[in-house]
Amino acid sequence: MAMQLAVDESGGKGKDGWFAFAGLLADVSAWDAFTRAWDDCLRSEPAIKYFKAAEAAKCGGQFNWWSEARRDAKMRELVPIIDAAAPVLLFTARDNPTFEALVAARLPAPANHPYFWGFFQIIGTAYLHQRWSGRREPIEIIFDTHESTGRDTRAYYEFMLARVGPFTRSLLPDDIIFRHDTKFLPLQASDLFAYMCRCDQDGIAHPFGWVHDATPNVKGALANAPPYGPMVQHMAHDFTPHPEQTPEDVIKHLLRVWGMDL
Repeated sequence: MAMQLAVDESGGKGKDGWFAFAGLLADVSAWDAFTRAWDDCLRSEPAIKYFKAAEAAKCGGQFNWWSEARRDAKMRELVPIIDAAAPVLLFTARDNPTFEALVAARLPAPANHPYFWGFFQIIGTAYLHQRWSGRREPIEIIFDTHESTGRDTRAYYEFMLARVGPFTRSLLPDDIIFRHDTKFLPLQASDLFAYMCRCDQDGIAHPFGWVHDATPNVKGALANAPPYGPMVQHMAHDFTPHPEQTPEDVIKHLLRVWGMDL
């Protein structure tokens, strides 16, 4: 059964706190059922056009002028739809101040943006999950649209594919897809987990603490769980580039430490 990974990010370059990516991995049939149920729930009264966690957290945007109780009631209809898909959760996060001080000033674009690192880290995490869980089918990876930085980063994916070994290549897609979250609805679920991941790393209070208990079927990826998780995150972060290094050097480093040259 073909697998799809829906990936969204939370945070921005140069800001305080963390920049996070979260991906939800499920088979195509699970995401098809999710999409029908999610769309029906969005349309049901009180209707919203789409879901974004940052808007819901502040009762703004699609939740503008809603009470917290009304927002929570809507979310308690949406969240079980995520749980029913039983996706695997993958995530990666980067400390922005440390990144700016040790990495950003030493590398050219797009590698001086935390998006570049998170993009390849989430792909590497997906690969490691497939490898360690014994799954052998390639994953279709869909990122939420991110205009200039996403386009510039995606250009280096071909460089990455050319340098992985045959086993790794068999688990990776030929290309990375970008879709708007109103066109590929699983991205709206990933948006929620990316927002929670960033806030949890930052120690920022948010109104979604109940979501973890409400999604027992959302399982953490092996590459994020002990003992692998701390090791994977440490290896990815334990790299301080020299000023003359390039985006290609970053990718080669990540491939080497994750064993993706197999």
